Amino acid sequence: MELVTYTPFPVLPFQNQDPQGRRRGVMIMRAAMRFDRDNPGAPLLPVPDQGALNFQDRYRDSHTNSSLRWASDLVPYKPNADIYFDATAYAPGNAPARTWEVAMRVGTLAHQLRVSGPRWWQRKRWRGWRLSEAEPATQVPLTYEHAYGGSFRTDPEDPATVTAFPANPVGRGYFDVKAGAVGDQVAAPQIEDPTKPINDPTTPYTPMSWGATAPVWQPRKNKAGTYDQQWLDAGGRKLPDDYQDAFNNCAHETLQYTGYPLGDEEIYLQGLSPHGDLHARLPNYRALLLARYHGGAMLPQGLALDTLFFDLSASDPADYRVYLTWRGFYPVDQPLRRLESRLAILPSGTNQEAVHGCS
Repeated sequence: MELVTYTPFPVLPFQNQDPQGRRRGVMIMRAAMRFDRDNPGAPLLPVPDQGALNFQDRYRDSHTNSSLRWASDLVPYKPNADIYFDATAYAPGNAPARTWEVAMRVGTLAHQLRVSGPRWWQRKRWRGWRLSEAEPATQVPLTYEHAYGGSFRTDPEDPATVTAFPANPVGRGYFDVKAGAVGDQVAAPQIEDPTKPINDPTTPYTPMSWGATAPVWQPRKNKAGTYDQQWLDAGGRKLPDDYQDAFNNCAHETLQYTGYPLGDEEIYLQGLSPHGDLHARLPNYRALLLARYHGGAMLPQGLALDTLFFDLSASDPADYRVYLTWRGFYPVDQPLRRLESRLAILPSGTNQEAVHGCS
């Protein structure tokens, strides 16, 4: 099979099985883009060095003690689009503040977070654990390390007694409230839902982060299916019956775009750069593949934009990157002669048809 690409972006075709055990072809296309700093509100622009597709989950440190920074491109299907970030919240005007809010909007999806400077749960003599006032800060990483979660030992001398918060074992604020002496303090979360402030150390909160969720964390883990003896006895040749395609979605549940962006949607990011708000549009691209078979049949297929990764970790905003990933299926029930990746670039303001080829 010959692969021909008519785009400047890296592509990858591969085959796998759907949840029913049927073989299918998958095409991935990924574009590295930048903000047009001279024209706020303009479409994102491709960068000269596109780099390679990312074939593995990349963590900030070890996968056992840090959060997922960049999720692998190598998944077959996402029922909704992921939007996630490697970003920092900057205080307004870069002036130290105890708390402030940041906001994002991509097309029809919008969300806000409240961040705080360092703060602690402190053990008081008569009132138990109380949350301290936040210290002034100019920036807070929007990672799961600063969100609600964490782990602790019920027996400090026994490593086997570790209790981890299943939705975020690397966070802060989840601890043994029955332990500790007067005067002790425990780091508290610095990221929260503005509508559900953290104020009770005994309450489990939903971790709030715009980063990616690791596959072994909840709620992703439960969607992977049950790989037990019954599954092995059935042959283990297809995914478990309780597997959900949503397992492949890595974005926080609040940042999963219903369906897929079509292109030309507005992007507005508030508080994620020390140089001011970021305003742009998605490029108005329609990504396509064309499958040519030995029998003469040709099948054009649209690809869905199902992943937007905003890598705003660079010190210079000129080096900020937005990685856009399109994905779709093609039949492999007859001999395939050639696969072509194609790209239609439409003028801004031109409506695209919805992409139905990836369901």
